[in-house]
Amino acid sequence: MSKSISVELKNDVIELGRMSRIVGEFCESNKLPPDIVFALTLSLEEILTNIITYGYDDNDEHVIIVRL
Repeated sequence: MSKSISVELKNDVIELGRMSRIVGEFCESNKLPPDIVFALTLSLEEILTNIITYGYDDNDEHVIIVRL
């Protein structure tokens, strides 16, 4: 059975680096192949960038939860 994670991120692009590290560790612990790791990392980065950039109409801090 695969492990799962839940990560809380702030709506700040600086969090993308932290998410990338966490996803890398998740993929390694679940022995995912490199092509899946690349696709997952790229997809999450795109999705999170769009949420951070366009998802809020204020400048307040918001929490984004990512579950894998």
